[in-house]
Amino acid sequence: MREGADILKKNLIIARKRKGWTQKDLSENVGFSVDTISRWERGERSPKLEDLKKIARILDITLDELTEEVKVYGRVTPIKLEIEPFAAVVGLAIELAENSTHEERVRAAKMLRRAINALELSEEDLSNEPKSDGVVA
Repeated sequence: MREGADILKKNLIIARKRKGWTQKDLSENVGFSVDTISRWERGERSPKLEDLKKIARILDITLDELTEEVKVYGRVTPIKLEIEPFAAVVGLAIELAENSTHEERVRAAKMLRRAINALELSEEDLSNEPKSDGVVA
């Protein structure tokens, strides 16, 4: 159960912060005290299933996004919550590149390469095909 609590606390914090909420904001929206929210985020306690469903709904995420994790290039990452912003940025970069000059595309490619380097991924990581067992590339 400890591993599940660790996943939940990480995902809860990420989902709350993505919404721009403090623990107090979340507590007011779900009807629990700030102390209870804090205990959940520290992994000291876990909400009941019906409360998890309510929290997920209020945070505009699925129950799976709140309670599960996924491996990305062999690293455990909170499911979608940290991956979606990267996907959105890459999608926007591709869309913008279609209407850009060669120089602008080169500049964008260099920035993307710096982003890849910041993620500490090797060329081998990038050339491997994603596995079909839920691994996200």
